[in-house]
Amino acid sequence: MTKGQWTEQENKYLIYSFGHIPLQEICNYLDRTVPSVNNRAVKLDLCRKRFPLSEKDINYIKHHYGKLYIGRIAKNLAIPIHRVKYIGKKFNLKLPKSYISKYCRKRSKGYVCQGYMRIGINGKKWLMHRLVWETRVGKIPEGFFIHHKDGNKLNNKISNLELLSPKAHTKNHYSDSVIDERGRFVGKNSLIK
Repeated sequence: MTKGQWTEQENKYLIYSFGHIPLQEICNYLDRTVPSVNNRAVKLDLCRKRFPLSEKDINYIKHHYGKLYIGRIAKNLAIPIHRVKYIGKKFNLKLPKSYISKYCRKRSKGYVCQGYMRIGINGKKWLMHRLVWETRVGKIPEGFFIHHKDGNKLNNKISNLELLSPKAHTKNHYSDSVIDERGRFVGKNSLIK
């Protein structure tokens, strides 16, 4: 669906609300897509006006770019991620090769994603612990989990792995947890008293 030209009223609403109201709410109100609103904000130069960066902020980005995730830098400075990326491009800052994605880092025999070792075989990505189980023990029934007994996601020795049903796996992980004020499971040690 193409909405067409921006009206003066839409421009005024965008100028007033950009940076103060969540982007999705602006898009819903204007009945426009996120890229359309972002492009218009760039054309109206709202990004630099709403999220100005001091010399200290720019130096912080230069120092931490490639060492911290871009999202973490943006959160620490309370600015949108695209401003951090813009500074990265402007100063020709490079991300290290280990910055594969938000959750992955390179290891000698594969990638670690969200704590789990992953490996590619013939173009297919495998979780290492599941691959070890299938090659040493047999097929994993659908919906079942391979659990690390010692809690170390990088310890993929067959003696450290066990097959669990979804119910047993959930019980195993959340038996020593409590629910916080937002209804999320957290460990007993995670709660601040």
